[in-house]
Amino acid sequence: MNSGYAEILESIRQKTARLNAAYQHHKRINNELTKKIDTINQENTELKAEIQRLNNELETLKLTSSLNKGGESNKEAEGQINNLIREIDQCITLINRL
Repeated sequence: MNSGYAEILESIRQKTARLNAAYQHHKRINNELTKKIDTINQENTELKAEIQRLNNELETLKLTSSLNKGGESNKEAEGQINNLIREIDQCITLINRL
């Protein structure tokens, strides 16, 4: 009877060892994937910032292009931009008073 228990016990030990090895293997894979996800998230954040920067640059280019469409000189376009900035500053002042 003892040999039967010994065989069962040895079988349980082997299964436990295999289960532990599989756990460690999957734990390593999980850690690697977590690192990859972190790297990809960082790249995603950087690319979103780059997209935002490029969109801002595009809007600036569109604005300057639209100001120069009427054959205006750069001085006139600068004057219009300065007027727009003054108007924006006035709006901000009015909002701050509220």
